[in-house]
Amino acid sequence: GGQGRRLQVADHLRQVLVGAGLQEAISYSFGRSDNNDRLLRVNQPMIMIQNPISEDMVALRHSLLPGLLTAVGLNANHQQTRVALFEIGANYVGPVPLKEQPREEMQLALALWGRQYPLNWGVPEADYDFYDLKGILELFVPTRDLIWEQGTDPTFHPGRQGHILYEGREVAVYGEVHPAVLRNFKIPGRVLAAEIALEAILDLFGATPYFRNLPKYPEVDRDLAVVVHKDQAVGDIMEHLHELGGELLQEVRLFDVYAGKPIPEDKKSVAFSVRFQGERTLTDEEINPLMERCVEGLRAKFGAQIR
Repeated sequence: GGQGRRLQVADHLRQVLVGAGLQEAISYSFGRSDNNDRLLRVNQPMIMIQNPISEDMVALRHSLLPGLLTAVGLNANHQQTRVALFEIGANYVGPVPLKEQPREEMQLALALWGRQYPLNWGVPEADYDFYDLKGILELFVPTRDLIWEQGTDPTFHPGRQGHILYEGREVAVYGEVHPAVLRNFKIPGRVLAAEIALEAILDLFGATPYFRNLPKYPEVDRDLAVVVHKDQAVGDIMEHLHELGGELLQEVRLFDVYAGKPIPEDKKSVAFSVRFQGERTLTDEEINPLMERCVEGLRAKFGAQIR
């Protein structure tokens, strides 16, 4: 039944996330009445408890993030160097004031802070970044039928966040947590976090796998570096490159973003690796016009200058 399906998906996700180096957290189903405000999600009233056991446990949770961010803050302020947590649990949704039993919605949340790996002589020191978070999501989020776009959730940093759509509905938000939210939870440094509405995509897990044959012919990789306005969303550029490159363009990967001399103050340089592949071995005579089309298209749409 439905409950068995939820348990099955939750067990699968636990295996994947523990394998990726995260630890499972379990927090209370109720919390502070201002937790939505602390996430900068104003005008989202919470369902209050009639007989709370303490001042910090007066409302049913609307999100798993406050519990995870509280745990990150505690660890960060107790000399830990890395925190990588996830939680799978129910949120409670309903009209306020409550006129009926609140609806339980299964959610998954992640939070990453500090170093990617425990301190070790053989491992370089590097902090978690946006692409570590996105890579973890790609381990388990079904790729078919989902659209990944730039997001606008107030909990996350503008321009450093994304959301995932399924059948036109937002089912996940992810990115770098907004500095004001970090201050509300007393967290130093940066936090990468995500919220996934598992209830909305349960039917995608365990769907018939999609396979395709390994390519017979070699790939052709080219680099493309352009200078654009500093506020230009990189995701929009990548999406337009896919449109310009046509069927032969298989992949666009961002590998560098640079701002500073000699780039003008209001600009940034972004560099991409673009990969072409066809049903035969592609020649320079076929690739060069496609690259020129990409360059001209970026120039026309974004005012991009080639580096």
